[in-house]
Formats: sequence, structure tokens, C-alpha cells
Amino acid sequence: MTNPLTFETFSRINRERCREWMGESDTLHHHALGLAGETGELCNVIKKLDRLEHGKVGGGKGPFALREQAKEEIADVLIYLDLVAMHFGVTLDDVVIKKFNATSKKYGFKQHLQGDNNAR
Repeated sequence: MTNPLTFETFSRINRERCREWMGESDTLHHHALGLAGETGELCNVIKKLDRLEHGKVGGGKGPFALREQAKEEIADVLIYLDLVAMHFGVTLDDVVIKKFNATSKKYGFKQHLQGDNNAR
């Protein structure tokens, strides 16, 4: 059995591939536009699923195909989000842990992620 994917491993490989693919075009602007585009594609799939679930026309593919497409769009959003984070010099695990724990603390939730010394 292999180890589960971590943000650290994902980010390292994602950034290596991006540098190989994009070279000098590896810019914040490019990645922000990619993030916006992929988020829009995900929202469009969700809109079509909503139409199907409410018996409206315009759902396009069936629900199974749309759910599969949504999974791909979610991955695309995460890939671009990681690349945007790179340009700000942060990692997904650091910012997610910090923000998740700050929100839990603010609203008194018991759920906290490990890795942030200021969690409680």
C-alpha cells in the first residue's frame, strides 16, 4: 500500500510540472485566470446538475457523467489554487490549517487541524 497523497507532495510535483510546461509563462496572472476558468467550469457543471435534479431541461449529460466531470473540475481548481499559492510564497497545508483553525476558534467549534501551533 502506498502512502496517501499529501499537500506537500502534490505541490512539489505540481510546481515541477508547471515549470516544465509553462517555463517563463509561469506567472501569477496566468494561474489566477486558470483558477477563475476552472472554477467557472465547475460551477457550470453544478448548474447542469441542479437543472437535472429539479426536472428542468438543459442538463446536458446524465447525472453520472456530470458528477464525473465535476470531480475533474474540482481537481483542476485545486491544481491552479496550489499554483496561485506558490506565487504568494505559501503552501496549501499552511493556509488551510491556519484558516480552518481560526474559524473553529472564532465560532467555538471543536474541530481543529493538526499542524498549527495557534489552533487553540
